[in-house]
Amino acid sequence: MKNIRSKSRRKTPWSDAPEATALQAFIDESNQDNYHRKHPGISDTGEVELLNSMGVQECRHCSSTAIQRFGFTSNGVRRFRCKDCRRTFNILTNTIIDSHKLPLT
Repeated sequence: MKNIRSKSRRKTPWSDAPEATALQAFIDESNQDNYHRKHPGISDTGEVELLNSMGVQECRHCSSTAIQRFGFTSNGVRRFRCKDCRRTFNILTNTIIDSHKLPLT
């Protein structure tokens, strides 16, 4: 018996197939809709605006006040760079929710 499980729960065994039947396409679309409903992105929930509105006064690594803006992460959260230790960080670095994929809410 062939194992039909895929490694990702977002994919079905025929997700990468060049041609899918109407039923397979319907299942894939429903599966994607359900996944995105249960796992909203940080930019979809409005949390990015909240995080970017919060000010950073010192480096999260060395506590230096010599910091500069350094672009954005792939999620849209503002990044900063310390001029002293040369490390980058964002508003969530070294907090309890650092590197978590769960939304803040």
